[in-house]
Amino acid sequence: MTNHKVFQIGFSKCGTKSLSAFFNQNNIPSISWKKEQDSIFYENLKNNKDPFLGLEEYKVYTDSEFIRTEFSLLEMMYPNAKFIYNIRPLNDWLKSRLSGKYAGGNIKALSLNNKTYRQYYQIKSDEEFINLCK
Repeated sequence: MTNHKVFQIGFSKCGTKSLSAFFNQNNIPSISWKKEQDSIFYENLKNNKDPFLGLEEYKVYTDSEFIRTEFSLLEMMYPNAKFIYNIRPLNDWLKSRLSGKYAGGNIKALSLNNKTYRQYYQIKSDEEFINLCK
């Protein structure tokens, strides 16, 4: 494996932990999202530092909101980086989100106003979103 970074930029609940585990099992250091990870990225950027300062031991970064929303910036900063865009069928993703710790069955907890999900899945209204969850 080269020294290039690998960024997973798809949504959570789409095999992100399995992807990270795959790389780790193949001796390619990977980190799956942790709450403090995104704050490290933003703090480093705010201080004009490399966003991955303090996380250099990893080659693969998965399940991060920062990476998912700032991948254009990362593409410029790391022109040799590889990006993995993982997805799953909408109904399967919604069921997984609703059954997991993220929502606990609460549709509103899925952030109906999240533009990223709405744009990708072309959801136009809260009603349409709720009907998809049924």
